[in-house]
Amino acid sequence: MFRTTQYAVFHREKVMRAIIASLKLSISDQNLDLIPDYEQRIEVLKELKFIDENSTVSLKGRVACEVSSFTFGDHRDADNSR
Repeated sequence: MFRTTQYAVFHREKVMRAIIASLKLSISDQNLDLIPDYEQRIEVLKELKFIDENSTVSLKGRVACEVSSFTFGDHRDADNSR
């Protein structure tokens, strides 16, 4: 009986490891699909000079982000922000 229980635990662990491996592969495939879109967005930000060649956000990029946040309702009450 002990061997049967031991085998069941071993089998369950093996199945779980296979599921984890499959999920990791699925996640990495999804990420690979997103790379072209990400690279295009980075190039647009560089063309607009919102980021530099090192992908560092410029002052212009920071201001654009703040204006965008304020415009789309992600702003705080002016009295509470101080």
